Amino acid sequence: MDFPNGTQTEILVSVAPAGMLRTPNELSRKFPGGYMGIARYLEPHRVWVCWKYVKPGMTSGLAYDGLVWIRRPLELVSQTVSRINGLTA
Repeated sequence: MDFPNGTQTEILVSVAPAGMLRTPNELSRKFPGGYMGIARYLEPHRVWVCWKYVKPGMTSGLAYDGLVWIRRPLELVSQTVSRINGLTA
């Protein structure tokens, strides 16, 4: 796992229920594009999180996704999009 460098001191967080990732909208645009392709396989009420470590004032940086509330505690599902695409291919 990569770690933010010393200049990436801000975190940009986006949160959306899986049902909102099915179509282009204000919430889904902040997630990696692959989520729109797999959203139909996700439970629509589960909340997913993606985030970036960025330099102050920037919008791109070290990005992560796949954090979902399944049960306590939150779970990180690494490589979410590629895993689901592999199951549905």
